[in-house]
Amino acid sequence: MTNNTTNNPLKKKSTVIVVVLLAIGVALALTSWLIFGNVYELGMYIAVYIALMTWSFLTGLFIGKQQRKFLWFACVFVSLGITVVVLKFLGLISYVLSVIYSLSAFLSVIAGTLIRRKKERRAEDSE
Repeated sequence: MTNNTTNNPLKKKSTVIVVVLLAIGVALALTSWLIFGNVYELGMYIAVYIALMTWSFLTGLFIGKQQRKFLWFACVFVSLGITVVVLKFLGLISYVLSVIYSLSAFLSVIAGTLIRRKKERRAEDSE
C-alpha cells in the first residue's frame, strides 16, 4: 500500500466554507450594528449565524451520507424552522433577517450534502 501524504481536499473546502461563513456573519453583524447601533446585537448576529451555518453544514454532511430524499427534506425544513425559532427567541426576528438566515441555512445544507456525496462517490470509485 502506498502512503498518501497529500492534503485532504475536503479539509480545504471545509476551511474555505468556514472562512466564508465567518465573513458573511461579520458583514451581516456590522450592517445590523450600523443600522440599529446596538453592540449586543452585533455579537448575537455573529454567534447565531456561525452556529446556525455550522449546524446546517454538518446536517448536510449527515444527509449526504444517508442519501435519502425524505431525510433531506425533513432536515431542510427542520433547519429552516430552527432558524426562525432561534431568531424569534433571541428577539432578532425580522422579515429580512429570517430570509437571509434561512436561505443561508438552506445553502449550507446543500453544500454539506454535495461535499459528502462527492466524497462517498470517490470512495466507491477507488474500491
